[in-house]
Amino acid sequence: MEHIGDEERIIIIADGKVSLKTMDHDRCALGRSEVYGSIFESAKRSLGTEVVAIKPSVTFILSTYDFYNVMANHHELTQVFLKKNLLASD
Repeated sequence: MEHIGDEERIIIIADGKVSLKTMDHDRCALGRSEVYGSIFESAKRSLGTEVVAIKPSVTFILSTYDFYNVMANHHELTQVFLKKNLLASD
């Protein structure tokens, strides 16, 4: 698991496309509006050690604390985020 300080990180792709890499191997590709982090995964997997843009991208890497803080203080954003991610998991 990758960390920012003592906390796990959340990767949010606002636009574009990125690849998560571990030791020069592609782990997975993420596109617009996708998120990645252990709180979104049912199995505990290590995140890539490097985020590389495949296309021009806007990417946010947040600690879990900062992610929860944003969700707690921006209710409209939380509703959109949950709706998108709950519909995607169906």
